[in-house]
Amino acid sequence: MTLRRISIHNVSAVTSLKRVRRTTVLLFASFLSLVILAVVLHLAEQYSEAVDSAKRTARGSARTVESLTERTLGETHRVLEGIGDFYTEQIRLNRFDEGDLHRLLAGKLKSLPYLSTLYVLDVDKKPIATGRVYPLTPAALEQFRAVPIAPSPDESELFIGELYQSDKYTLDGVRYYLPLSTRIMQDGRLVGYAVGILRPDYFATFFNTMDVGPLGAVELWRADGLVIAASKNSSLKTADSYPEFTKYFQRAREEAEGAQELVYAVSDGYSRRIQAVDRVGEMPLAVMVILDGNDYLKPWRDSRNRIGLVMIGIFIVMVGTGLFIFSQLKRSEQNETELRRAKASAEEANEAKSRFLAHMSHEFRTPLNAIMGFSEIIKNKVLGEGVSPVYVSYADHIHKSGEHLLNIVNDILDMAKIESGIQPLHREAVNVAGTIKSAIAFVDRLASERGLRIVVNVPASLPDISADERYLRQILINLLTNATKFSAPGLEIEVEARRHDKGLDISVADRGPGIDAALMRRIGEPFLQGNPTVSRSGQGAGLGLSICKQYMDLLGGELLIASEPNQGTTASVRFPPELLIDPSCTLSKAAE
Repeated sequence: MTLRRISIHNVSAVTSLKRVRRTTVLLFASFLSLVILAVVLHLAEQYSEAVDSAKRTARGSARTVESLTERTLGETHRVLEGIGDFYTEQIRLNRFDEGDLHRLLAGKLKSLPYLSTLYVLDVDKKPIATGRVYPLTPAALEQFRAVPIAPSPDESELFIGELYQSDKYTLDGVRYYLPLSTRIMQDGRLVGYAVGILRPDYFATFFNTMDVGPLGAVELWRADGLVIAASKNSSLKTADSYPEFTKYFQRAREEAEGAQELVYAVSDGYSRRIQAVDRVGEMPLAVMVILDGNDYLKPWRDSRNRIGLVMIGIFIVMVGTGLFIFSQLKRSEQNETELRRAKASAEEANEAKSRFLAHMSHEFRTPLNAIMGFSEIIKNKVLGEGVSPVYVSYADHIHKSGEHLLNIVNDILDMAKIESGIQPLHREAVNVAGTIKSAIAFVDRLASERGLRIVVNVPASLPDISADERYLRQILINLLTNATKFSAPGLEIEVEARRHDKGLDISVADRGPGIDAALMRRIGEPFLQGNPTVSRSGQGAGLGLSICKQYMDLLGGELLIASEPNQGTTASVRFPPELLIDPSCTLSKAAE
């Protein structure tokens, strides 16, 4: 794969990650929008249901109060008409009796708890009988004469007078009174008035029992805006005047529902209320029922707050999840970018290494070929027989050294091929003893020069192994070379091969300084010096054990190192049982 193809591939991958990130954000935003829309619609529906329910409650309460008021005033009207009939009958018979009229008034008064008193006035509005006092005293006459009544234009109509406050006549502790009166007619002429004093607190007491909420109110109004009675939660009191009420009175019959939701300003913002107005029959009265928004909207607001908390939780979870996914995608994008850069750098380094190896191959092979060529000329006496045998010996050493150096260069190049995965492996049946002998012969001169003796303990009955002989020989040469370099003069180097239940081991043991414990875990790394504190002649580049490890991995075995400081080092190569070739199975193995 070229660098350009890698770049295009990674750019596409990064673009895909960005597209996934944008899509994820879009999906989260869309889902959150849908949830918010669903919640808003649900809350709007709940609000509409709460308002409609409150309107029905207000309308029903207004009708209940209107019915009570109309029934109360209607009953009072009938009582007053009955009193007028009784009085006209006395006049007709010309036998007026205050005592009889008082007893009639007192009896009616007992059955009408909402009336404070009943009395009859003559045509000059002078009291002639009352349901509470008999006989009439001058003080009572003066008290009743102060009652504000007016003649009714229609003899059959109930007249509703003005509220008045009595500081003296408070038999039942009521502060305000409302006079109700009818004309008493006989043969078309006015003969007197029948009057009933209504207690507004009777209506207020009933209003307080209405279920209109803790902040709701029920009020009874006169058409001109005078408050006749109000519940305890009302902001208005009996006898308050509110002229703007006349517009509600006029609209009461025009509105089919008779209830509406109003929004009005308050000191700390806005408030809502449901207001229902209903006229009391054909009388100049109307009832008003008010439901406060803090009452009828409380369940809706509680639900809204709960949903709000849930939405906040959902939002936090979604934002957290989104940020987590976003960070993961961002990290994946960064990793992809880093991998792209690392791969490009690795490929560039690989190309540089290939160029270097190709160049070094030429640089090594050219002089080595020249060395080998000239030494071969001397060795084979191409120029004649007069060449001294000493030069022939030198030439032989030159040739062998050059050949070895060439083999080492080839091995290093082969190791590079192993790392790149293109190193060929030629497996064959390898004779262990012969390979060991060949490797010892290669280092024997170096061991002799250093005064070392190589002791070999290799049984003749060892089986062949399935391996590449060139790799095995190079491994043994490297191990023997290391042992020779690290051993002091006069010591022995032991080479041993043995078979056991785990396979076959070939070991090389020296009595050198050993390997420091801190370096043991790094054995096999390229360019690592086993003991850099020890001075050695002919120091290598530190590739010996690394090459051995690479070759053993390739052959299917393992490299084992055992060492203690000042006790020496034993390096072993182990081949597992499946790589051993018994003599009886040679043919079958070869066939495989």
